[in-house]
Amino acid sequence: MKRGEVWETAALLGALASVWPRYILGWQGTVWRVIPYVMLAVLVLMLVCRLRRVRQECHQRDRGKPRLL
Repeated sequence: MKRGEVWETAALLGALASVWPRYILGWQGTVWRVIPYVMLAVLVLMLVCRLRRVRQECHQRDRGKPRLL
C-alpha cells in the first residue's frame, strides 16, 4: 500500500468515527458538531486527489506508457 493510500484509509476511518459521538451516542457539545464537518471537508479533498490520480493514470495509458502500480 502506498503512503497516500494509507492516509486515505485513515481519513475514511476517522470520518466514520467522527459520526459516532454526535449522531449515534447522542453526545452534545460544539466539538462533536464541528468534527463531522471537518471530516467532510477532508473527504472532499481526498475525492479530488483520487480523481486527479485516476485522470493522470488514464493520460499515461493513452500515451502508451506503462501503468504505475
